[in-house]
Amino acid sequence: MVKDDGKIEIDGEILQELWFGDYSLKLDGMDMQIKASPSGKMKQNKIRLLPGDKVKVELNPINPGVGRITYRYSPQGKWPIWWFPSSKPTSFGK
Repeated sequence: MVKDDGKIEIDGEILQELWFGDYSLKLDGMDMQIKASPSGKMKQNKIRLLPGDKVKVELNPINPGVGRITYRYSPQGKWPIWWFPSSKPTSFGK
Protein backbone atom coordinates (compact mmCIF):
# COMPACT_ATOMS: atom_id res chain seq x y z
CA MET A 1 0.00 0.00 0.00
CA VAL A 2 1.38 3.34 -1.01
CA LYS A 3 0.12 6.32 0.95
CA ASP A 4 0.54 9.77 -0.60
CA ASP A 5 1.23 12.21 2.24
CA GLY A 6 2.15 15.11 -0.02
CA LYS A 7 5.84 14.25 0.09
CA ILE A 8 8.10 15.95 -2.44
CA GLU A 9 10.52 13.77 -4.45
CA ILE A 10 13.58 15.48 -5.88
CA ASP A 11 17.01 14.40 -7.11
CA GLY A 12 20.22 15.39 -5.39
CA GLU A 13 23.91 14.64 -5.00
CA ILE A 14 25.70 13.50 -1.86
CA LEU A 15 28.30 16.01 -0.70
CA GLN A 16 29.61 14.33 2.44
CA GLU A 17 28.82 11.73 5.06
CA LEU A 18 27.87 13.04 8.48
CA TRP A 19 27.69 11.33 11.86
CA PHE A 20 25.21 8.53 12.65
CA GLY A 21 24.59 7.55 9.01
CA ASP A 22 23.30 10.94 7.86
CA TYR A 23 24.41 12.64 4.66
CA SER A 24 24.72 16.20 3.44
CA LEU A 25 23.02 16.64 0.05
CA LYS A 26 22.83 19.32 -2.62
CA LEU A 27 19.50 19.33 -4.43
CA ASP A 28 19.45 19.48 -8.24
CA GLY A 29 18.01 22.63 -9.72
CA MET A 30 18.18 24.46 -6.39
CA ASP A 31 20.96 26.12 -4.48
CA MET A 32 19.89 24.29 -1.33
CA GLN A 33 21.79 21.95 0.97
CA ILE A 34 19.89 19.55 3.22
CA LYS A 35 20.55 16.73 5.68
CA ALA A 36 19.15 13.30 4.79
CA SER A 37 19.26 9.72 6.04
CA PRO A 38 18.79 6.50 4.05
CA SER A 39 15.41 4.78 4.12
CA GLY A 40 14.88 1.58 6.05
CA LYS A 41 14.97 -0.61 2.93
CA MET A 42 18.33 0.89 1.92
CA LYS A 43 19.74 0.11 5.38
CA GLN A 44 18.22 -3.38 5.31
CA ASN A 45 19.77 -4.18 1.92
CA LYS A 46 23.09 -2.54 2.90
CA ILE A 47 23.20 -0.18 -0.06
CA ARG A 48 26.37 1.88 0.14
CA LEU A 49 26.32 5.62 -0.47
CA LEU A 50 29.43 7.61 -1.35
CA PRO A 51 30.07 11.31 -1.88
CA GLY A 52 29.26 12.19 -5.48
CA ASP A 53 26.43 9.65 -5.84
CA LYS A 54 23.14 10.79 -7.40
CA VAL A 55 20.14 9.92 -5.25
CA LYS A 56 16.39 10.47 -5.07
CA VAL A 57 15.26 12.24 -1.90
CA GLU A 58 11.83 12.43 -0.30
CA LEU A 59 11.15 15.74 1.46
CA ASN A 60 8.46 16.54 3.97
CA PRO A 61 6.60 19.77 3.09
CA ILE A 62 6.50 20.80 6.77
CA ASN A 63 10.29 20.58 7.27
CA PRO A 64 12.05 20.67 3.86
CA GLY A 65 15.53 20.90 5.40
CA VAL A 66 15.50 17.20 6.36
CA GLY A 67 14.91 14.34 3.93
CA ARG A 68 14.98 10.60 3.37
CA ILE A 69 17.08 8.98 0.64
CA THR A 70 14.85 6.50 -1.16
CA TYR A 71 16.85 5.55 -4.28
CA ARG A 72 20.46 5.53 -5.46
CA TYR A 73 20.95 5.95 -9.19
CA SER A 74 23.31 3.52 -10.91
CA PRO A 75 26.67 5.18 -11.58
CA GLN A 76 27.68 4.94 -15.23
CA GLY A 77 31.35 3.99 -15.58
CA LYS A 78 32.11 4.72 -11.93
CA TRP A 79 32.71 1.19 -10.65
CA PRO A 80 36.12 -0.46 -10.92
CA ILE A 81 36.39 -3.19 -13.54
CA TRP A 82 36.84 -5.95 -10.92
CA TRP A 83 33.42 -5.14 -9.44
CA PHE A 84 31.49 -6.81 -12.27
CA PRO A 85 31.75 -10.56 -12.79
CA SER A 86 33.76 -11.48 -15.87
CA SER A 87 32.10 -13.16 -18.81
CA LYS A 88 34.81 -15.84 -18.89
CA PRO A 89 34.50 -18.64 -16.34
CA THR A 90 37.57 -19.03 -14.17
CA SER A 91 38.90 -22.44 -13.28
CA PHE A 92 40.75 -22.63 -10.02
CA GLY A 93 43.22 -25.43 -9.41
CA LYS A 94 43.66 -26.49 -13.06
